[in-house]
Amino acid sequence: MTARRYTFAKSLVSYLEEEPVLSDLGATFASEKSVLGIAFKKLANDDSSLPAESGPDMKDGPLAFYRGWFLESDWKKMLSAAPVSFEAVKEYPIQASSGFMDSVSTNISRKEIGSLKLVTVPVKWNMKVQGLLAFVLSESGGQDFIDETTVYSQLLGLGMQKAQLYRLILERSRKDGLTDLYLRRIFMERLNEEISFSKRYGTSFSILMMDLDHFKNVNDSYGHPAGDAVLRSVAAALKSALHPGVMICRYGGEEFAAIIGLAPRDEVVAIAENVRRAVSEVQVPGPNGVSINVTVSVGVSHYLPDSPPVEEMVRRADAALYS
Repeated sequence: MTARRYTFAKSLVSYLEEEPVLSDLGATFASEKSVLGIAFKKLANDDSSLPAESGPDMKDGPLAFYRGWFLESDWKKMLSAAPVSFEAVKEYPIQASSGFMDSVSTNISRKEIGSLKLVTVPVKWNMKVQGLLAFVLSESGGQDFIDETTVYSQLLGLGMQKAQLYRLILERSRKDGLTDLYLRRIFMERLNEEISFSKRYGTSFSILMMDLDHFKNVNDSYGHPAGDAVLRSVAAALKSALHPGVMICRYGGEEFAAIIGLAPRDEVVAIAENVRRAVSEVQVPGPNGVSINVTVSVGVSHYLPDSPPVEEMVRRADAALYS
């Protein structure tokens, strides 16, 4: 057991994402004859003060991984029915009469189901319970299994925290630190992806180029901290005015850009007007009680499969700013 734990712990050093960590954990327990299934789910409630016992509403998180004899729907029903503890490893009998048995693998008889055990293991990272590791056993695992899974939950927590930090670093490397919008480099990558998709499937999309009017006057009149506050507020207004699926970037300085997919030209023009109106309504507190407001010019460029290269599309949208 010690060698197996060491192998799993060693594998965590090289992994930066959740999937291989969970896959290795599943493989680690695959040789255990009594383990009929293993699953891991993240908790939807990220409150740092989860109660010791919780109902299904507190366990409504995505099932990130499962392996073994049971379907994903089986796991969801089992975990919803069990009085899961978020303080310690717990073992529960699985009742043959419970609703999820209707969809369980036919390899397990109802008589065998009546002897199965569900073991739940809370998993912590960042100092709070954020996941739940679960096992279905053919018989009680006893204290040895509880002790073993407690150690693995700690190792899994380390792996999940590392993956979370990696995602955070990766996301921050893709976004502008001031506005939390995507960087120009990421925007151009996505734009090329959209063009490839459009050429392959014969679809179209549009881009919006947005430039704050006379923004230099804001910095000159109220200072750069006020200018930064305006940029943050404008970014928030853009996020609010555009659909959550729209990619928005800080193109440079006081310029922004967005990709609008699969929308007719008239609709895109209406979206552009909505953006212009939303930005004009931004009010940012300035020095000495002054309220700072700005306006934005918006250029639209529509892409069709036979359109010119990406650079020309951006140039056209930029030119439309001043037309």
